Amino acid sequence: MRLLVGIVAGVIAAGAAHAHDAGKKVTANRPAVACQSWETMARLVSLMSDTAAFANFYREQKRTGECRTFAAGEQVVVEQDMGSVGPDGKPRAKMSAHPVGDKRRYWTYPGWFD
Repeated sequence: MRLLVGIVAGVIAAGAAHAHDAGKKVTANRPAVACQSWETMARLVSLMSDTAAFANFYREQKRTGECRTFAAGEQVVVEQDMGSVGPDGKPRAKMSAHPVGDKRRYWTYPGWFD
């Protein structure tokens, strides 16, 4: 779980480095955390400084199906790729996508996908 927290922190620090066109298939370049609501993703980010709280919340969200991890090499279809602003006021990016062959939409960070 510490690795997952580190990965999330690294991508958030990188900011809005990638942009993908809607309808394009993209491939996860590392394990990519994704949740069905952006609010849940934001909550995960807010818990990053507390590894235990982050792990507990993420496990619960995975158990309910709200969140998942796309494996490195897994493809998704981009629905939206847009900029946002983080809690620190700095620009961030967010992307909604669905797994190939599945229409459930998840929010994630575009920097995790090539």
